Amino acid sequence: YDFVTCITASIPNGQAVQSNTQFVVPITVDSTTGRNILGYSFTLNYDPAVITPVAVEPAGTMSNGWSFTTNNAPGILNVVVFNPPGGTPLTGSGTLLNIRFVSGGAIGTNSVLDLTDFIFNEGIPCVITDDGDVTVISGSISGTVTYINAASPTVFVPNATITATGLTPPAPVTTDVNGFYSMS
Repeated sequence: YDFVTCITASIPNGQAVQSNTQFVVPITVDSTTGRNILGYSFTLNYDPAVITPVAVEPAGTMSNGWSFTTNNAPGILNVVVFNPPGGTPLTGSGTLLNIRFVSGGAIGTNSVLDLTDFIFNEGIPCVITDDGDVTVISGSISGTVTYINAASPTVFVPNATITATGLTPPAPVTTDVNGFYSMS
């Protein structure tokens, strides 16, 4: 086994997410082949005023089928992932694990995603972490305005003015000929 070359675990920088939506933060790694990795753990620090973790998702990642435990306190997510008995070690590179968050911060707020205490197995191979961040951008809403009367079929309402409220509301929009609107 290669005991000298460290594996880099990283989170993307500059993720932009809409306000009040769920999004995935992937944790990626370079080559794990031949390293006999049967488990790992880490702490992910984040700003709880901006984002909140919703789920740890191994499905579709290098950790698919592995078991995990989490311990979450505001701003701190501790994750332990381990191979089930008789499982095979990690191989390849790519997305090690996905963490699903929901954005709750104000537009323009940012959270650093700080990977700390990352360890494979019981310390071998070594790990170098590369932190990331996420910024909340404006959200959007869309729909169709209709009028329903029990005596007639559904009627689309064209030229209706849609106005939003909030700290920095967007400009009002008008529905199209089919009653559709979209605003960000």
